[in-house]
Amino acid sequence: KLLPEVSVSSEGGELVSVVGQHFVNSLELSCRFGDAGPVQARYRSSTSISCVTPPAALSAVQNRSVAVEVSNGGAVYTSSGLHYRLQPGLKLLQVMPSIGPVQGQAAITILGSGFEAVRVFVRFCGREESTVLARQMSMTIIECETPASQAGKCSISISVDGGAQYVSSRGNRAPEGSEGQVVYEFVQIPSVQELQPSSGPIAGGTLV
Repeated sequence: KLLPEVSVSSEGGELVSVVGQHFVNSLELSCRFGDAGPVQARYRSSTSISCVTPPAALSAVQNRSVAVEVSNGGAVYTSSGLHYRLQPGLKLLQVMPSIGPVQGQAAITILGSGFEAVRVFVRFCGREESTVLARQMSMTIIECETPASQAGKCSISISVDGGAQYVSSRGNRAPEGSEGQVVYEFVQIPSVQELQPSSGPIAGGTLV
């Protein structure tokens, strides 16, 4: 098993955890990502190691996928069939409308690119409890309902791999509140409880 299972960059440099069995703590412990060649792995336990992804080969970028195998000795690699998906076009551009009630349940539309997934999740303010499932309208449009939240501005991030990894508007995992992120503002919506007077002349001019 790979965590995360998808990357928004083909340039490498992302930490990937590999979960399996019978890993050995040795200097030759390595991961191989398709045709890009092996990279040294970090031993965590007999069931878990981690590797930093190398730049993806052109074939992997074209296929949007790269095979990942592991070797304890650097010579014989596994044949597990695990694949690391590449989705470098994933970005957020705009949210409409960009303001709504703190009670949530407001319908919003998010514009971007790379929304190619069975399930797309939208996270508000970087909080797991403020994550909702979106409806994919096209590769560039998703829709969802906002969760309830405290009043204030809130950055939006999305996930196309079942919620394992979230990305900001710039196509990377930017820190919460950093520049360049798409922002939605939760506000208290005023409500009318009573109207005085409750009637007046057709001609208007009544102060209420």
